[in-house]
Amino acid sequence: MPRSAPTFWKVDAVEARISLGWLVLDVRARAFAWGMVRKIVTSLRELESGRLDLAALRDAARGRRPIALSMAPSDRLVLWETMYPVRWATKGTGWGHRQEDWFTEGVLSATARARILTELSNSQRVERPPRREARSPDR
Repeated sequence: MPRSAPTFWKVDAVEARISLGWLVLDVRARAFAWGMVRKIVTSLRELESGRLDLAALRDAARGRRPIALSMAPSDRLVLWETMYPVRWATKGTGWGHRQEDWFTEGVLSATARARILTELSNSQRVERPPRREARSPDR
């Protein structure tokens, strides 16, 4: 839960990439404060939109100047993997209903986008009649 005084945790790396049309953030740290990853996502969104200056983000990341950030909505954030420095074994039961819903919604959305783009592409390939040459008024 959040505390009144800020808690600082060292972030070892934040890497971003696009995978199958999705933005994937790989955030690495020994530990995370409550809501920390959601605020990292918000800071990147604010930076990309121009509402947050890179210098201000650097200062905040170094603990020089606080910035107020809301937490990104959790519905599109998925904790995919947790690594520990010790051997850890569990029995996997597969995805939960939220992961299945999220994946299914993403596939349906991507399929709909692909169909729309295909239809738009096909509609622009309509053959048009040849242009008539302009006639001069003295003909």
